[in-house]
Amino acid sequence: MCPHCRTNAPIVYRGVMAYCTACGAPRVPLVGESVNLAGKPAKVGGTITKVLGWLTLVGGVTFGLMVGLLFTAIFSTPLFGIAFGLPIVLASAIFGYLLLRSGKSLGASGSDRERDARVRALFALARHQGGNVRAAEASRSLGVTVNDADAILTDLAKTMSDLVTLELDDAGGVYYRMRGEPGAPIPENWPSAERMRVDTARPRVDTQGSQNGSGGALDGNRELDDDGTATTSEHGGRNARRR
Repeated sequence: MCPHCRTNAPIVYRGVMAYCTACGAPRVPLVGESVNLAGKPAKVGGTITKVLGWLTLVGGVTFGLMVGLLFTAIFSTPLFGIAFGLPIVLASAIFGYLLLRSGKSLGASGSDRERDARVRALFALARHQGGNVRAAEASRSLGVTVNDADAILTDLAKTMSDLVTLELDDAGGVYYRMRGEPGAPIPENWPSAERMRVDTARPRVDTQGSQNGSGGALDGNRELDDDGTATTSEHGGRNARRR
């Protein structure tokens, strides 16, 4: 947790220095998740695994075919070539496929962790700024270019439309309004793009008695106080007692 803004925001490295992604204050390095490094080990591991998968697949299949052709040429029959070359080809294909699939899964998990860290950083920044975030502010917070930050915010506005909306200010500038955070209910007092108009006009009261004497209308001897409450005048009350 940041000791300055008291938010559980990730940190961003600028050189060797670490800063809070919400308030921008200096932080102690290695005390929290970083938006620069989140998911990077998994993505690098996924890339290496996929390279090994392709090497196993291509190299193993090629080597198996060469062994099959060699034994076929030596014994002048394809049976020996198939017997020695086919197992190598099948094993290489199976292990290569497994490595490629594992590398893809590992890379996807790294991308998910990176996106999760960036989303938490942006929502922490929005909470610190009252709910509004611009692309330039997100760029400084995440340590990416303005175009990349705008692309991230646009993606959030599409995938989290109930929490992130694109707005225009009076000067025509674009900013993003972010409410709450993923997985948490939206606070009632959080800034919202919608505004409710309340009609404060005083209700109209019919001061003319109805012809049929029903209780739905007020009697002519009743008056309205300043707060809109119907009361009976003194003269009307004496007339009522005489009757």
